[in-house]
Amino acid sequence: MKIFNRFSDDGFLDLCKSNSAAYGSAEPFPSICFDDVFDPAVLHEVLNEFPTLGELSVKNGAQTVRYKGHESDIGKMGQVTREFILALNSPGFLLALEELTGIDGLIPDPYLYGGGLHCTGSGGFLKVHADFNYHKKLKLRRRINVLVYLNEGWRPEWGGQIELWSKDMLKKVKGFDPVFNRMVIFSTDSDTFHGHPDPMVLPDNVFRRSIAMYYYTNAQDSLVAAEPRGKHTTIYRERPGESFSNGFPQKSSVASVFRKMLGLH
Repeated sequence: MKIFNRFSDDGFLDLCKSNSAAYGSAEPFPSICFDDVFDPAVLHEVLNEFPTLGELSVKNGAQTVRYKGHESDIGKMGQVTREFILALNSPGFLLALEELTGIDGLIPDPYLYGGGLHCTGSGGFLKVHADFNYHKKLKLRRRINVLVYLNEGWRPEWGGQIELWSKDMLKKVKGFDPVFNRMVIFSTDSDTFHGHPDPMVLPDNVFRRSIAMYYYTNAQDSLVAAEPRGKHTTIYRERPGESFSNGFPQKSSVASVFRKMLGLH
């Protein structure tokens, strides 16, 4: 099985070159959505290997993120999943990303820090935020997110749409449903606000699944100049009329509900 439908004949590279202007001029920040880039048979194999929410190494429950888990340990993933992630870190994919984004010298993260396999259950959400911008272990600046969605038969009324918000946080500018074989790519800075902030309403045994890949550059000297906040962790922002201190369970109660949801007592 080929990881990419058009990878061997430079089709993905050509796709990125032809969309570089659209990427750079996108609002509210550089971004793009591609559908059906990958061989669906490969993605089905990844889905077959995808761990359950309870099997994921990291589980989150707080006022800003709920019923979400992720797995960054590639050694705990299935063979096809490992090969797929390695392809997303391959020179060919990186060169295509550079053509798309105009960012030279992209570096993949072998540790998949914060990335890898993501899974969120019913009632789950991830509030609007700007991502952490510095990899402490590798000492690199974060530049690009690539999100590959694995959700067959996804219905818009379930929620879970990734939303891109204006830098002043006054409005949602665009959104993308997390449908199967959809890839969303966007640049990351201190004000590239995004998330899926409303609790999802999912049928039994349906989860929002994705693969999240982050890419960096060795540009530490320009980090402070490029981003006024300098090095920072994830920055969560409230939407108009929203308050994180009201209307959401405190962390302890969320954790308790999350454990019950997974059958952990």
